[in-house]
Amino acid sequence: MSYARPMQTKHALKVLAGVCTGLLAGCGSDFTAADEPDGGSETGDVDVPNPTGVSAGWDDDETTDGEGSGGVGGCGDEPACSGATPFCVDAACVGCDALENPDEACAATDPDAPVCSPEGCVQCSAIDDSLCSDNTPVCSDDGQCRGCTAHDECETACDFESGWCFDEAVVVGEDGVATAGALSAAIEGVPGGGRIAIRWTPGDQCILDTLTIAEGRSVALLGEPGARPCMTSWDDRAAITVTEGSSLYLLDVRIEESYGTAVEVRGASVYADRVELVNNSGGAVSISQDAYLNLRNAMVGGDRNNVSVLRTHTSTLDVAYSSIVAGFGDAQGIVCDGDNAVSVRNSIVLSEGSIGEIDCPQADVSYSALEAVFGEGNVAVGAVETGRWFEDYPAGDLHLRYDTLGMPFEDVAQWVQGDPLVDLDGDPRPGIAHASDWAGADIP
Repeated sequence: MSYARPMQTKHALKVLAGVCTGLLAGCGSDFTAADEPDGGSETGDVDVPNPTGVSAGWDDDETTDGEGSGGVGGCGDEPACSGATPFCVDAACVGCDALENPDEACAATDPDAPVCSPEGCVQCSAIDDSLCSDNTPVCSDDGQCRGCTAHDECETACDFESGWCFDEAVVVGEDGVATAGALSAAIEGVPGGGRIAIRWTPGDQCILDTLTIAEGRSVALLGEPGARPCMTSWDDRAAITVTEGSSLYLLDVRIEESYGTAVEVRGASVYADRVELVNNSGGAVSISQDAYLNLRNAMVGGDRNNVSVLRTHTSTLDVAYSSIVAGFGDAQGIVCDGDNAVSVRNSIVLSEGSIGEIDCPQADVSYSALEAVFGEGNVAVGAVETGRWFEDYPAGDLHLRYDTLGMPFEDVAQWVQGDPLVDLDGDPRPGIAHASDWAGADIP
């Protein structure tokens, strides 16, 4: 279930004296007008517009001189009050914000749109999102409940594929102490098709663990920016294996020095943001069997020879603002096998080897820093200088080192709507469409 607040009992249905809406039929028999002036009855039925547009406050035979057609003289019966002004008050169509109890009037009109806004009656607002739950936990700017699309829209993390917010996160490594196997132990009890968010507190050392996420489970593994918790695998298996239609969300974590691959994905999905997958002997990520990898603000690769950083077989790879650096020998940044869909934007892709940084004919690469030029907006940086460009390449630190000689990665990227607003460490991106930016995960 979602962490979002459960649906609450709606407002009591009330309509102010002399106020009704063109969407509420027959309410004249249920509500009475108070203090009717000039000899009117003390209480009397209030005629209200019905869905066909009958006007409020007078009979049909009294609407003359355009009053019955929605003109200046009255609400009328054609057209009915609707849209942003659905209420008829004193012979004029008005919005809910003109009423004394606007939310209550909206709730009486439509229990599924009980909140008054400048646009009319809507599902939710910033102060009342009680109807937003389950797979629509977020109130959008237009007052409608929708699924989450970013982790910061949830108190825990967002399951992008379903729109749910994860339940309250399980904490691992509280007080900075996490034992070997603590992460895999946290997901052991999750049933097939279930979901769990793990809040992983940084410690002084990498922890040993090997995770398998299968049977359609959804797992969010959340660290902390700037002090990312670190894990390494038990053996030559992948540190994390995701399969059988499952999904994994990595945010602010580091996987390093594994004997195998950092993350292996088979017929499943991985969304990785602000991660470091470095110096793993089997490479950073391998995806296959129609898998999907979404990589943002990531540092992947490092000083490992004869191993490719990202490998894809008949799958989809979507990379943006990432630093992908391979070692010597046969090492390459991105390698494709089979029929793949590969997009790389605003990134750094390099290899110290001699056979090229990208072996993927179908890749769409744009606004990135490469060793050689191809594709839209890309820049050739020439021979790789890992010692000058990166803070500590042998240790897997791919943060950029800015010096007086300048860097070939500045003003290469082009920010577009939907791109990250910050870099790996929280430094702001331009946030302006088509603005120039640093390529890769780090702004020095």
